[in-house]
Amino acid sequence: MSDWTKTDFMAYLLFYAAKTDLKVTEDELAIISENVDAETVSSIEKEINADNDIERIDKINSYVKENKCSEEEIDNLLEEIKKIYEADGKFDRLERMTFSFLRKTL
Repeated sequence: MSDWTKTDFMAYLLFYAAKTDLKVTEDELAIISENVDAETVSSIEKEINADNDIERIDKINSYVKENKCSEEEIDNLLEEIKKIYEADGKFDRLERMTFSFLRKTL
């Protein structure tokens, strides 16, 4: 994780959002793939699948603390996360709560 690029972080964050409801749909995977190359998608998907939720949150928090993201970068990340949540046509309560957490964390 300490050697993540911004693209790696974006992929991890988008997978984290997609997994809020415990499954990644084809539409969500398509959104992730629009932002990240296939090799990164594959490696980050393996990594996030191996992590439990606490490890995932720790990695996100650590990256944010170690790397100064601009407000514009954070806004772009949040916009992509919102697309993930809206991919299935609904933005349910759990997704809204997770989005709120991520907005505060980032």
